[in-house]
Amino acid sequence: MIICGCLARNFLCDGYMQHYPIQLASTIRLICLSIILLRGGLELDFEGKGLTMVLLTLLPQMFEAAAGAVATRLILDYPWAICFAHGFTLAAVSPAVVVPSMMVLHKAGYGVKKGIPTTTIAASSFDDIIAITAFGIFFTITFNEAPGGVASEENGGDSVGFEVFMNIVQLVTGFAIGMLLGYGVGKPIHMIKSEKCRKWSKLIWVMAVAIAMPFAAEYSGFHESKFVGIIFFGYMCFKLWGEEKPEHALGQIWMFCQPWLFGTVGAAVLFEDINPGDLGTGLIIIFIGLAFRWIGAYMAFCEKKYTRKEAAFVAFAWIPKATVQAALGGMVLAEAQKRLAGTPEENTQ
Repeated sequence: MIICGCLARNFLCDGYMQHYPIQLASTIRLICLSIILLRGGLELDFEGKGLTMVLLTLLPQMFEAAAGAVATRLILDYPWAICFAHGFTLAAVSPAVVVPSMMVLHKAGYGVKKGIPTTTIAASSFDDIIAITAFGIFFTITFNEAPGGVASEENGGDSVGFEVFMNIVQLVTGFAIGMLLGYGVGKPIHMIKSEKCRKWSKLIWVMAVAIAMPFAAEYSGFHESKFVGIIFFGYMCFKLWGEEKPEHALGQIWMFCQPWLFGTVGAAVLFEDINPGDLGTGLIIIFIGLAFRWIGAYMAFCEKKYTRKEAAFVAFAWIPKATVQAALGGMVLAEAQKRLAGTPEENTQ
């Protein structure tokens, strides 16, 4: 699907693709990502998975982000802040790939006894939150104009410390709103006597919240709240509904969403914007980061109850990239181009 989207954007339908709706495609990706994070939240089960889930969330991402940052610094000689922003862009796993795949394994009974699929689903849900938050922090440091990464008061900027604090506030807000929405409406819906009415009410409710929450977060300025809010909204609904969650219906909706998500991810790649001379360098940095990510994921499953084959399987399963990279990949470049070009008001003076 990604390849088809890439080919269509670059080689097919030239007359139409010149008017490709970039903003609409971004909105479609956001909606599809929200649905898959909702499915991940509905599968969250923390019992007996605390240490492994924490290690799987942190170790691979930190290994890859650090390795990618160092490789970017040594090869391209970028400033350290940009290097780490790049590292955390690469370090985010793709829940759109990991979650559905692990749910298939879970339903087939593979690794269920040791909780491998559910542990991986839970960790992938938090992996993106940490990566996006860390990227936001280094993005802020990169474009601060005062020495030391702290914006000067005369420029009207916020300090890096304030930016970090606001990211934490937004995460906590998303967690609280997600849990409250899940409990506040999920419990009354679960008490509906008609099974058919209860089933459809649950599906409509979770879909409405999953789609509305990211837009509400963007509109309110609490950008980091959307993903954590969706995940914990799904988690609270799962705790209330148990096996009566609308998983089957959401699975069918996801089958419809997949071509839209991965097709638009592929269509976001424009060959004319890629310098052929940079391809080799970029691939080297990516493979260095992936090698360290594999090591970190393998180490996360260091408990004796897991076999080496299981640890290696999770390490390979932890490689997929797609959605977050499509969202964050061009942000640094776009901001740099905007600052170099200046605002429209400045250009007219």
